[in-house]
Amino acid sequence: GGDLRVKVLILPDYKKIDQSEFVGVRADRVVSVSEPVLKKIAGVKNVDRLEVVVEIDRELEIHPTLQINRLLALDGVQDPGNLGTLVRSALAFGWDAVAVLPSSVDPLGDKALRSSRGAIFRLPIQNMTWEALSHMAHSRRLKLIAADPAADPEALNQISACLQSTHNHQGEGEEGDTFGVCLVLGSEGQGLSKEALQACTPVSIPMSGQMESLNVGVAGGILMYLLRKE
Repeated sequence: GGDLRVKVLILPDYKKIDQSEFVGVRADRVVSVSEPVLKKIAGVKNVDRLEVVVEIDRELEIHPTLQINRLLALDGVQDPGNLGTLVRSALAFGWDAVAVLPSSVDPLGDKALRSSRGAIFRLPIQNMTWEALSHMAHSRRLKLIAADPAADPEALNQISACLQSTHNHQGEGEEGDTFGVCLVLGSEGQGLSKEALQACTPVSIPMSGQMESLNVGVAGGILMYLLRKE
């Protein structure tokens, strides 16, 4: 029941099939191809050697019963490298799930998968509309915040303090006093969508240097660290 289901397992033709290497993997088909063909399928060129490529049968879904306290939402993130990096950071800092909003790149694209270093397979991810995200945030008691370089840096400190207070007093106060957070990150070029600007409290990272903004992959990683669960 816990096996990884793959549609096709593709191996280089010089490699003998050793079932002991694929314990926990259940493939519908196993195919051997030449190394140039394998690299072409994988979409990579500058690697010395590839051992295996798989086509995975996986639905992107956040299970309705999953407990979510930290949710990352990607609002039109179009660079697959940034998307993969953000999912990797979300997993590293203990975030619970990722929502991919319209106009964002496909999280299962090859460049996003490589940038995530496998995190996309280990963290619940779902494509969803703004309506679905708003419903999820409301039902899970998640405060919607969005990264905006023009925001007052003090807003981030206030939200962090509230989250810390919620963590310290869980079970002591009223249920209505507890909440989690949904962090929305916008497009690299266009910034936040109008839906994000309307629905979210803007936050920014205090910066003492002479730059106006950060790359979304860098900014998202910093914010997820600062807002992580203690």
